[in-house]
Amino acid sequence: MDWKSAKMSHTEILSAVRLQAVQAFAHFRLTDGPEPRESILLSRGIYCGRRFEAERGYGVWQAEIDELRVFRLDGKLLTTIPDASQNRVAARAAA
Repeated sequence: MDWKSAKMSHTEILSAVRLQAVQAFAHFRLTDGPEPRESILLSRGIYCGRRFEAERGYGVWQAEIDELRVFRLDGKLLTTIPDASQNRVAARAAA
């Protein structure tokens, strides 16, 4: 995360990333509407991001690089969203 993220609370950052995931799932028709399931990602016991799961795909947000990757269930990468917590549209909508 960069200095811009430091001005946002963790809750605001997660809200922006969550909205990005929901929008990407809708765009690629990976969901039928319900909110995605969300899991905390750990690597060697250290927090590293979130995983969002929909009916036909999933997204992985890597907090350190602030990147959201969206995949189909078969593992095919559909899109990469850099600076996922910094998207101004997402940040305004989450507020």
